[in-house]
Amino acid sequence: MKNTFAEFVKNSLLALTLLTIVSVFSSCGGDDDGDPEPQQPTITSIEPAKGEVGDVVKITGTNFSTTVSNNKVSFNGVEASITSATATEIKTTVPATATTGKVTVTVVGVDPVTSTSDFVVFDCSVLTLTLTSGGYSIEAEASGGTAPYEYALDNGSYQSESSFDVDAVDHTVKVKDANGCEATAIITAATLKTYTDERDGQTYSVVKIGDQVWLGENFALNTNTADSTSSWCPGDVAANCDTYGRLYTWYVASEMAPEGWRLPSQADWEALIAEVGGEATAGKALKEGSFGLQRASYRDENGSFGTLGVVGQYWSSQVDPDDNALMINYEISSSDAIDNYSLLGKVAISVRLIKE
Repeated sequence: MKNTFAEFVKNSLLALTLLTIVSVFSSCGGDDDGDPEPQQPTITSIEPAKGEVGDVVKITGTNFSTTVSNNKVSFNGVEASITSATATEIKTTVPATATTGKVTVTVVGVDPVTSTSDFVVFDCSVLTLTLTSGGYSIEAEASGGTAPYEYALDNGSYQSESSFDVDAVDHTVKVKDANGCEATAIITAATLKTYTDERDGQTYSVVKIGDQVWLGENFALNTNTADSTSSWCPGDVAANCDTYGRLYTWYVASEMAPEGWRLPSQADWEALIAEVGGEATAGKALKEGSFGLQRASYRDENGSFGTLGVVGQYWSSQVDPDDNALMINYEISSSDAIDNYSLLGKVAISVRLIKE
């Protein structure tokens, strides 16, 4: 009986031990189905907030999968490749066909999360820069990018102003748009010595004498309309307009200059004359060389034309202080001198414009 009782106790203790072990394992692993359930991801920031195709973008947030393939990123519906992933950061690149729109992150097993702001996709290759000469000045015009634009001359600082007064040497201009895209263009010294009137497409040579910038040719804009005639070819011969420019009344001449140019004042003429040696020899100096004043003669108030090649007369903006029907003009002839006279404003003579 003793052995039987001892055997019973021994078996009972063994059974109790086994039961305890099973209970422990059950309590530790009874609710464990494997990996933890994925949690809803969040997006806290996207850097940068805009970019080109191929740019690297960092998405910061929470509850991303550390397994790259368990994450999906799309830019406005276009899936992107992911280069790395942690629980709080995904690195991706802007896909080839992406457009501006929301960024969406999807983690396997949970709902996707979408950014609150658009990611801006831009293309720097569409930014272009066009340079035109204003006559010893550069006019820069950007297109294709995102305004506002900034411009820089010869590797200088960027500025909002798109015009530059320059010397007639080769120059480089850069433009930068709101996305940081840049484009570059070059303008040559030869181009800077010209000016094109956009109204009729005529291009004039430009001359700098002292601090003044003048057209180096007589002005030739045709101001005539179907209802009125306000300018004429010298000698009333159409071909002469190509060589000598047109003849204008003072009233038309004082109003027809393109933007940035004007009819020279008497003070402008006097400064020019002084710069080339004074009245006694200025006529010769201004007929020769790049300035090239021409003797296109005139058309008087009665409609008669003077003889081509005898005199050249040029309007100033000055009204004669003694008679407001008369305007000051400057005259060259076969002599070396240049003189000034007063003429009726209805007489048509040549025009040279000065830059403002």
